[in-house]
Amino acid sequence: MATLRGRFGLSINRFFPYVTAGLALTDVDTKIKGLGNDSHIAPGPAAGAGVETSLNEIVAEPGSNRMSVRVEYLYVGVPKDNNSISGVPETGGSNNNIVRIALNYKF
Repeated sequence: MATLRGRFGLSINRFFPYVTAGLALTDVDTKIKGLGNDSHIAPGPAAGAGVETSLNEIVAEPGSNRMSVRVEYLYVGVPKDNNSISGVPETGGSNNNIVRIALNYKF
């Protein structure tokens, strides 16, 4: 899965709350034993929200912008497909809810 997203937010002191939205591309593999397989890229929506904040006052050198931490929620939808492998229909799709925590260091 890969996403191409933009972020829009408002800086409030050391905090940067934001919303994010864009396109998700998911590799969908289907295998039916004895009948074959199918693989394709399925586009879908990606949207979420998060907050990023500087850690410099706590961990690194005060006044620099080298370290930050981010917490983000992301929804990624994989659309339902109606494919057929050797005449056997298969239907898929999913709704993915992802929570990420990231530690950033700028060189």
